[in-house]
Amino acid sequence: MSDSDVLQASDIEPLIRNGIQATVHGDWNEEEALVWQEGIGTACLKLLAGLARPYKFAVTTHLSQRAGAGLCSATAAHWNPNTDGHTAVIWTSDTVFVCVTVFWSAV
Repeated sequence: MSDSDVLQASDIEPLIRNGIQATVHGDWNEEEALVWQEGIGTACLKLLAGLARPYKFAVTTHLSQRAGAGLCSATAAHWNPNTDGHTAVIWTSDTVFVCVTVFWSAV
């Protein structure tokens, strides 16, 4: 793997924000939340695949209504620290809270 193929969180995070913003529209709606959750994962994977880098990606999505409740989340992984990584992107609107976690591993 060449140095130009190595991904950093800073390469991933703008793509994830774009995937979220392209999917979530309007205020919290419980029926729409199920569609949004699948759509965010699909949009993010398409954007990541568009990087055309030798990686496998795993994307998890958490959505909730912003109503004063909290959400605690933690991730851990063991891999090659020179090529692989993970990041979490938080996105909010007035009524929606989204947390997307992406793991990437070189192939």
